[in-house]
Amino acid sequence: MLDSLQSPFRRTYQSLGFSQATLSAKGPYAIFDNVSAIFAANPVITRTATYIYACAEWIQDAFQGKELLLEIYSRLLNPTFDCAWRIILSIWKRGLMRGIIWLGILTRGWRRLMGALSHLLGRDDILITSRNIYGGAHQLIHDWFAKPSNLDIAVETFEGFSAEGLEHCWQIIQTKYKKRLSDGRKIYVYLESPSNPHGDVLDVPEICAAAHRLEMRVLL
Repeated sequence: MLDSLQSPFRRTYQSLGFSQATLSAKGPYAIFDNVSAIFAANPVITRTATYIYACAEWIQDAFQGKELLLEIYSRLLNPTFDCAWRIILSIWKRGLMRGIIWLGILTRGWRRLMGALSHLLGRDDILITSRNIYGGAHQLIHDWFAKPSNLDIAVETFEGFSAEGLEHCWQIIQTKYKKRLSDGRKIYVYLESPSNPHGDVLDVPEICAAAHRLEMRVLL
C-alpha cells in the first residue's frame, strides 16, 4: 500500500512547486500522505484547513450537499475530529463518563460559546449582541436559545463599535422587555472583536465598562 499510494501522492504534491512560504504553512507532504496512519496504534493528529478536489464539479456537489463524503471545511469533517467523536459516542452509548461529551463540545470557539451560554442563560433572559458576529454564533443564538420551546431568550442587536450603541440598545430593552425585567430576568452581552468575517474591531474596554455600569455580564 505504501508503494502503491504514498509515494505517488508525495511525488505529485511535491511536483506542484510551492514556494518555501507555502510549504511552511502547508507542510512538506500532502494531507493524505500519511497512509501508514491507517495502521497506527493510536489516532493520528491530522492538520487540515482546506481540501483538494479533482474538478470544479466536485466542489459544487460538496457545497450543495449532493455528496456527503466530500469535505468542505475542516471543522465539519476533520479526520481527527471525526475520530474523537466516534470515541466519545462509543463511551456515551456505554453509559460511561457522560461528562466527557464536553471535551468534544469545548474544543472550538463556537462550542465554547455554546457552553458559556448554556451555563449562563436562563429561560426568558435577554441577550444583547454586536451587529457582526460569526454566522454559527448567530444561528446558535437565534435558532436554539431564542426558540420558544427551548429557552425563549430575547435577542437584541446594537449598532456601531462603541458603548453608545450598547447604551441605546439597553434603553430600548427597558421598555420592550419591561415584564421580563420585572420578573427578574437577566441581561447579558455577547461581543466578538475582531468580528468574523468582517473584521470589525469594537471598543471592548469602553463597552465592558458601560455594560458593568448597567449591571450586565459580558461574554467575549
